[in-house]
Amino acid sequence: NFGFGQGFRSYIRPLHSVSPEVRRSPRLHERLKGSDEDITIAALEFLRTYGDERFMLYLHYMDVHQYTYSQGSALFGSSYSDAYDNAIHWTDQNIGALIRDGYLAATMRTVYRDPFGEPVSPERPPRLTPAQAEVVGELGRRLGHGFHPFVLAGVTGSGKTEVYLQLAARAVKRGLNVLVLVPEIALITAMERRFRARFGERVAMLHSRLSAGERFDQWRRVQRGKAAVVVGARSAVFAPFERLGLIVVDEEHDGSYKQESGLRYQARDLAVVRAREDGAVALLGSATPALQTWYNVESGRFTGLRLDERIEKRPLPVIELVDLRQSRDERGTRRFFTPRLREAMQETLASRQQVLLFLNRRGFATFPVCASCGASLNCRNCDVTLTLH
Repeated sequence: NFGFGQGFRSYIRPLHSVSPEVRRSPRLHERLKGSDEDITIAALEFLRTYGDERFMLYLHYMDVHQYTYSQGSALFGSSYSDAYDNAIHWTDQNIGALIRDGYLAATMRTVYRDPFGEPVSPERPPRLTPAQAEVVGELGRRLGHGFHPFVLAGVTGSGKTEVYLQLAARAVKRGLNVLVLVPEIALITAMERRFRARFGERVAMLHSRLSAGERFDQWRRVQRGKAAVVVGARSAVFAPFERLGLIVVDEEHDGSYKQESGLRYQARDLAVVRAREDGAVALLGSATPALQTWYNVESGRFTGLRLDERIEKRPLPVIELVDLRQSRDERGTRRFFTPRLREAMQETLASRQQVLLFLNRRGFATFPVCASCGASLNCRNCDVTLTLH
């Protein structure tokens, strides 16, 4: 029941030409299901009729627990173990014969294309810190009780993601759906793996890097209620949930939430609008909230929550600001590699540790000109001004 007119249609339009992937799925015929004794008698009869290879295939589709390798070998002797070892030779011809003779029934089923890749081992939720428990408790009391916007300001390493996970678990337990937005596609993998470890196959993923077929399948999973949690980039704000109870916008200050081409929108703001329309809780999380977001907290429009300490009271990094005006008379690299920076680098390298230097851009002189005549230095093949690196 949630749409954004042209924006919604422009997002799903590429999916109109995609078809679901359908496969034939053999299963045990209904007439052969019964007690363990009936199954055993049917299996012995089948073994005498068809022999080893199809017998193993038949047992595979019977899908009963007593036919493990060791137990089957003890019951049926070498016929079972030999067939098990030769199971790689099962063919469509064998399956067709079993269907023709009434031992298997063929049904058509939709197969969802898997965009996730490697499976993730389930994990148990850790114990929350007192600060985390207070935040989860405050947010959890609002789930299912209408629109409530929150801002979670937490230092890096304070456990905001664990708050998202445990709050999502409470929402799913109440039959509500959860939408988690991250600013960039590169960050989705880590987030979706955390959620898949807790929610398994109930997690869907939506972003523009998926193939048309994968996005179509993920969209249908959400629409059909087979996914309770969606993790995605800004376009996931259009996910077709019916009972949306929680929207999480991680790193809400990030400029990547702005869609600059085509339909222009700010996904963070749109998430708040959708939460209001669906009567859901909106949670904006960041270590450095955007100015307008914090203004909404100060003005009382949003409720502010804080996580001021790192997990296990780990210390924050020491930040030292160096005034570059003190070295403005220096020449060359000494103007930027100040004595304090060189001293810190030498100490770090002497202790056999590593140094990371971040530049705000490639090159530092984007418009070099001649000091005598004022002519700019341009590319010899085009009109682009050269940049000094």
